[in-house]
Amino acid sequence: MPTELIRWLESLDAWVIQYALRNSVKLFKSQKTQAEIQTMHCSIIKPGKNDYPPALRCKVNLTGTGKVRCWRTEDGETRRRDLPELEGWRNAVMEAVVLVSGLWLQSKSFGLTLLITDASLQDMAEEDCPF
Repeated sequence: MPTELIRWLESLDAWVIQYALRNSVKLFKSQKTQAEIQTMHCSIIKPGKNDYPPALRCKVNLTGTGKVRCWRTEDGETRRRDLPELEGWRNAVMEAVVLVSGLWLQSKSFGLTLLITDASLQDMAEEDCPF
């Protein structure tokens, strides 16, 4: 992810933390401290491990009325395509339209729900080098 995008996502995380702090009685039925809110918060950014970069936590609906719409660009035209098989997601380059769809709450954690509504997928063979 580009550094500018990571900074923007971090600011979105910071905003939701402040929102939860200001509205903790309404959201959690008791006044919470800054430290408690920080502990409860689940970031939308999944930290990278080893040589892997950070990733964005997103929900992808593969069935139902809200399932992700997939697109492919060939010969300068963008067209709908079928959803790839499960392994096909792993071996594809994807650009996505992401919707902040709400705030999820559990007794000891909370965070934003990000939903991928559209994805432009370009198939990539496992042996292809990405750069």
